[in-house]
Amino acid sequence: MNDVPDVVIKSLEEIKKSGGYRAVKSGGAYYLIAATGQRPTGGYSIKIYNARSSEDGSTDVFTLEHSPQPGDMVIQAITYPYDIRVIKPAEDLNKIRFLDNKGNVIKILDCD
Repeated sequence: MNDVPDVVIKSLEEIKKSGGYRAVKSGGAYYLIAATGQRPTGGYSIKIYNARSSEDGSTDVFTLEHSPQPGDMVIQAITYPYDIRVIKPAEDLNKIRFLDNKGNVIKILDCD
């Protein structure tokens, strides 16, 4: 988090408790944020595992959420899982689509 601009950290703090998806442009790069929101135990996670450009000038961002299974040993603590990744597109983007690992659209963000 040392190299993450303050504007990105502020955006993360805005969605950390409730969960959500953001793309913050800073210095020619886009910082992609995915957050699950508050969870009652450990064992939850979210990961941005791939991003690819589409022919229409948008970028598809693939995410994977994990939840503990019944019977899993987990820490009893409130957690706020999130992931931040950086992409540096060759040209400006018009949309960023967050998708789950099955290709279902979770959120579409317009890039201004």
